[in-house]
Amino acid sequence: RCNADSTYSTSSVNSSHISPSQNTHRQRVPTRLFTDDLQGQKCSPVLGQDARMSERREMFLEKLYERQGKKLKLSKSPEPRRLVDPAASSDASVGDAAVGEGGSSDASGGSADASVGAAAAVEGGSSGGGHWACQTCTLKNALSAAACTMCETPKSFSSSRLNVVTWNIAECIASAAAPPSWTPVMGFEEQLLAAFREPGRNVSTQASEAIKAAILSHDPDVICLQESPGKAWASTAFDGAGYRVIGATRSHIGTVVLLLKAHLLRLVDAVNVTGPSVAVQLTLPGAPAITIASSHLAPSKYNAPARFGELTTLVNQIPTANFVLCGDMNMRGAEDKPAEGLGGGLTDAWKASGSSKETQFTWNSCVNIYHPRKKPKKDEKEFKGFTARFDRIYTHGPAVHVENFALVGSQPIGDRESHYLSDHFGIVCELRVE
Repeated sequence: RCNADSTYSTSSVNSSHISPSQNTHRQRVPTRLFTDDLQGQKCSPVLGQDARMSERREMFLEKLYERQGKKLKLSKSPEPRRLVDPAASSDASVGDAAVGEGGSSDASGGSADASVGAAAAVEGGSSGGGHWACQTCTLKNALSAAACTMCETPKSFSSSRLNVVTWNIAECIASAAAPPSWTPVMGFEEQLLAAFREPGRNVSTQASEAIKAAILSHDPDVICLQESPGKAWASTAFDGAGYRVIGATRSHIGTVVLLLKAHLLRLVDAVNVTGPSVAVQLTLPGAPAITIASSHLAPSKYNAPARFGELTTLVNQIPTANFVLCGDMNMRGAEDKPAEGLGGGLTDAWKASGSSKETQFTWNSCVNIYHPRKKPKKDEKEFKGFTARFDRIYTHGPAVHVENFALVGSQPIGDRESHYLSDHFGIVCELRVE
């Protein structure tokens, strides 16, 4: 059960404190556990797996190993733990943090499993004995298999690299410059007002599909969304492509969502929701634990102190030495130095990649007419737009290295020069973790 004093602690939950009436508003899901944080409270990580699913997994593995003439050697599965919502919510999809089947019971256990996996991969090699060793579960697969038969990890997956996409997708509302077929019946400004009151109400089907396609074209391992129409939308949009929502929470507008490729779920050590941020802790095979966060900090130039406070709180609650912060930070240039001084020093991924002018701005209302422009009143100057670097990726720790940095959605759609998928451009960043 969540409480304001809980942190990343992996202490177990006493199920005797949970009354049946507290669990009637949500159906039991055997392979995924949930916790809500609608008031910005810190939540304990939800760890472990369903006992029945664990038994089925062991039986399945046993059969596979018998076919290969090997003996099954599995550590005893941890007892399942349960965490119940602190209060019923009318929107159960918001504020959820979920860990898929196979999350380890603590960070040290994840590291141990990762070490075993790395050793097995090195011993077996990618083609030793006519097989390739999965870098996630260490199962040896036939060379002809494109993905692991146990955990569906792609054969080409490299445990030392992570491809991350972060994007404020403006609740998939069609741009003011979009063709009429993209725009709902109500006007653009009415859509924005409705989005504040009821997130996800005015999703444009065409914008939604185009945003999904743009993200998937980069084959990310981690997807960080801000101003998502909701957790349910993200789940529906990306489940079919092999991604799972690992956590979500409301921000000042829309929903912050964090998704992982399904084969990475078994590497999850913990999930935490802190204010307008969702963070997941992973232990990749042969690498130290790393935390990745999706954030949507306070807006407007007058809220610099609030943003710094939100960022400071997030950094202070991350338990790993290596981490990556992604999202719409709403930061201005004057905030660079204070932010980069947090946690003993944050590295700006754009600067680390060479500070290219082509990828500098994630907001450019000079060319992106996403928001309609009003005619200037008498004695007013015409608004011509501005550029800003609102969206950021920060890294921390000796094990995280920026390999590549590019933008997503920075090109106009179709033959309309001012039509873009969102008022923000997204970021795609390739990271090396070792």
